[in-house]
Amino acid sequence: SFVEFLNEADKSSDGGMIQRIFGVGKPLNYPVDTVNYDGTVTTEYIDICCAGTVGSAEGKAALRDLLSDQIQVIGVGVTEAGLSSPDNQCMIDLTWVLFELYSRNAGKEGKICIVNTDNIPNNGDVMKSHVFSNVKLYQEQEQLEDMSFLEFVTTRVAFLNSMVDRITSSRKDSNGLVPSCEPLPEKALVICDPDSDLPEWTRNERIQQKFGVKIRHHTDELASDISLKLRVANGTHTALAHAMALSCHSNTETLSSIPLILSYLDSLFTTQILPAAISEGIPKNEIESTWVDWRKRVQHPYFGLSTFFITQNGAAKGGIRLGPSVRALVNGFVGYTGVEVENPLSVSIAYAYAAILRFLSPVSKQSKEEKTTYIGWLDGREVTNTAYLNSLLGETITYADGLRYNLSVGWYEFRCSCCIEWSASKYKRQLSLPTALAMLGRGRQPSAYSDV
Repeated sequence: SFVEFLNEADKSSDGGMIQRIFGVGKPLNYPVDTVNYDGTVTTEYIDICCAGTVGSAEGKAALRDLLSDQIQVIGVGVTEAGLSSPDNQCMIDLTWVLFELYSRNAGKEGKICIVNTDNIPNNGDVMKSHVFSNVKLYQEQEQLEDMSFLEFVTTRVAFLNSMVDRITSSRKDSNGLVPSCEPLPEKALVICDPDSDLPEWTRNERIQQKFGVKIRHHTDELASDISLKLRVANGTHTALAHAMALSCHSNTETLSSIPLILSYLDSLFTTQILPAAISEGIPKNEIESTWVDWRKRVQHPYFGLSTFFITQNGAAKGGIRLGPSVRALVNGFVGYTGVEVENPLSVSIAYAYAAILRFLSPVSKQSKEEKTTYIGWLDGREVTNTAYLNSLLGETITYADGLRYNLSVGWYEFRCSCCIEWSASKYKRQLSLPTALAMLGRGRQPSAYSDV
């Protein structure tokens, strides 16, 4: 969507931006599949001008020849690891690109906007901090006599915070090289542009709507978007994934056929997430609109994600995604009449955390080598030892790097490095959360609570 959005400039400009910047003819393209709600698949071919690498001297030389002083937007498609520190290679390469643009006196007619296309909190601010650290090194290493490069980055480059939201997998048998996506949501890409630094054409509402882009001009607007995604979409996603995985539903595609879990999610939203978000100043209509949109998306009958895959880092997600709602409810909230009232925690939020803890309750350690890898058992199954791992019954499926499950036998593997302070005796010690849960004994299965 980001590349499509930028390519729209070619159609709204006077002479073809691709040709003006790169001096090439027909661009290259790559396929992207969209799985529609009726099960049909639409394949679009996204135009690109070239592909290369800055991991070699030859690649850098080729990119140097392509860089132009007319560049307006740079997308940085890296995750948390790529933004971990200034000396990460991604940030070093971005600084190098900006130095090359500085050498070409770019940004004279408008700032060069840097946009990260992954959900990292305050991603623009993070990139800015890293790049400024690297710029100072450039000043020393290149023995620049003045601070002009620093001034260039300060005055001609804008690092914009952003949020992305489109569930994406990959086409079957494509080795992960062809994206397969849900239909374009209303807010696939949200960019906060407080000083209106983005090119003029990005303000066209028709173009924004076509590509699911929202341009915000106040930081609190983006904060609201992120909060709603975190609480409504991510929070309910975490809740449903643990309940479904334990109940042997391995993909969210089947959610629409499980009315019990849908009722559970509706209760979680209505009694917990909604009042909690209202208490922190988010308009009720925006919260409800987000839920209506997300409820439809997550019930897509032909496009879903592995529920086991979603459960990864469940302990952390429980705190990050569900925790803000719990905190607001415990502290009380201002109701619709403007009077502070108490909204106690309900069974739905208790069950959400119970499902997470149940998923993280192991049968035993998998091995001494993998100290944070454990084996869990599924609802209606009875796995008592690791011998079941060698069973030939059914299909053993890998859902993440080194993690598997077998629905027929009833086991799954999971990792959890979360530690707690255990003080059952007079000596306090640090234990992993799964180890502590195992010491509490075997818990009841999710089916025992189906009538709650």
